[in-house]
Amino acid sequence: MSSSSIKMIKEKNKKTILGLIYKNSPIARVDVAKKSGISKVTVTRIVNELLSEGIIEESGVDVSTGGRPPVFLKIVPSSRFLFGVDIGAYSMRIGLFDITRKLIAMKSFDYGEAVSGDEVAGNIIQTMREMSSEKNIPLKKIIGAGISVSGIIDYNKGTVLKSYLFKEKHYPLLKKLREHFEFNIVIDNDANVGLVYESWMGKGYDIKNIIFILTRNYVAKDMGLGVGFLFDGGVYRGFGYCAGEVGVASSKSDAGIGSISCDPFSSYEAIPSVEVLAKDILAGRKQNEQTEFYRDLSFDGVIKAGLNGDTLALDIIGALAKSMAPGIGFLVNLLNPEIVVIGGDLAHCGKSFIELINREVIKYIFEMHRVNLKIEISSFTEDDSGIQAASFLGLKSLIDI
Repeated sequence: MSSSSIKMIKEKNKKTILGLIYKNSPIARVDVAKKSGISKVTVTRIVNELLSEGIIEESGVDVSTGGRPPVFLKIVPSSRFLFGVDIGAYSMRIGLFDITRKLIAMKSFDYGEAVSGDEVAGNIIQTMREMSSEKNIPLKKIIGAGISVSGIIDYNKGTVLKSYLFKEKHYPLLKKLREHFEFNIVIDNDANVGLVYESWMGKGYDIKNIIFILTRNYVAKDMGLGVGFLFDGGVYRGFGYCAGEVGVASSKSDAGIGSISCDPFSSYEAIPSVEVLAKDILAGRKQNEQTEFYRDLSFDGVIKAGLNGDTLALDIIGALAKSMAPGIGFLVNLLNPEIVVIGGDLAHCGKSFIELINREVIKYIFEMHRVNLKIEISSFTEDDSGIQAASFLGLKSLIDI
C-alpha cells in the first residue's frame, strides 16, 4: 500500500472517530471502537492525538462492569471556531460559533434587492475579520466556514450559478473568499445545508433516506421551496448540481393550485404565499365571517392565530397543506423515503399543519409507500437555525459530513 493511501486511511479514521465523539459526546473509547468498527489500538492512538491537540478532553467515568471504569470523551468548545453564513433571497446573516456551534457573534445584512457578488463577498470577508478580531480569536483557530445560499450552487467549485441576491450568474464565491482565508470553506444551497444538519442533529438522525423540504415565505407572491435528497446516507446533487429545484405549484392565476410550472426562478418552485392565500380566502367570505386578525394577515399573524385555533388561520394553513400535498406525494412515490422533513418558515406552523399535510399527502401516495412513512416538522425552528446549519458545514475539515 502506498504512503498516500495509508495517509488517506489515517485521515478518514480520524474524521470518523472525531465525528462519533462530536455526535455522541460524551462517549467512552470502547463505544467509539464499537460504533466505528475501528480497532481499539487505532482508536486509542487517534484519541490520544485529539487529546494532545486540545479538541477533545476526558470528562468523568462510566459505571464499571468489572475492571477499570471507562473514561468519557467530549468536545472542548473553545478549542476551535467556525463561521456560518446564511444567504437568503435579499438578505444575509453571518455568525461566529465555537466548535459546538454555540453562537458568539452575529451580523445581519438586509439588501432589499439584488446586488453584485463582489459586494456580498466583501461583506463576508470584512465581517469575518472584524468578528474574529473583536472576540480575540486568531484566524488560525478558525477551522472552517459553511455558507448556505438560496439558489443553485456548483458544490465542487463553490460557484453561485444562480441566486436571487447575486446580480451575476456563475459568481466564483469560493475563489474570492480563498484569496483571503486559509481555513476550509464549504458552499452549498440552503436545502442541502438543512438536509445535512437535520440528518446529523435532528429528525433525520441515523436515517439513510430523507426528503428535506425547505420553505421560505415571500410576502408579495410565493412560498419558495427547495428540496434536499439523502439517498443511502449521501446527499444527491445531480449531474449539474441542480437536484431539488422542483416544481410544485404556481400562484399564477392561469395556472391554478397544483399545476406544474417550469419557468426557472419565476414560479417553477412556488406555491402561493400565506399572504396570497389569506387574501384569496378572505375575498370569498362575508364581513361577519371575518375573524379578529383579518386586517393583519401577515405570515407571523396567521401562524400565531392558527396555533391559537383561529378558524380563518386554520383555513389558510389547510389551503397551504393542500397546495403542497401533490408535490410531496409525487416525491414520495418517486423516491420512497423513510421520512419527509419540512423546515424553514413553515416549521413554525406546529402540530395542526403537519396533521393536515399528512392527511392530504396520503391521498397522493401509493399504499406500499405509506408503510412506516413519517412526515414531520424540522427540529430546528429558531431564528438563527439557518446560520447554525451553515456553520455545521465548517466542520467538514474535521469530520465526515
